[in-house]
Amino acid sequence: MNGDGLSLYVINSATVEVRGGTFNGDMKVERRGTIEFYGCFKREGNQVKGLFASDASELDVNVRTYYGGEVKLISVSGIEWTILLIIFSAAVAATNILFLVFHPSHTVTTQLHRTRV
Repeated sequence: MNGDGLSLYVINSATVEVRGGTFNGDMKVERRGTIEFYGCFKREGNQVKGLFASDASELDVNVRTYYGGEVKLISVSGIEWTILLIIFSAAVAATNILFLVFHPSHTVTTQLHRTRV
């Protein structure tokens, strides 16, 4: 295990929706429990990496499943990302800024956009 212990432990058919935040340590899901990650994520074996939709915080964590535990990667629609980017663009309209656009197919594509006053 990484870190000082488990950062999240889901058990007994519980479902936990994770929409943002920072996590230190592994996660464990067992006995038909479910963790749902909302954003743009990729899973390779036990490793889950990506960005959350709500706050664009980064996740790189080891998630272990036992006895029917499940990990779901929930892609946020392009419309929701567009709304977030419009709000973000409006907040920094006085400056030129570069930012990322997230495609809903779990892949990240970078596009350069410049905001202007």
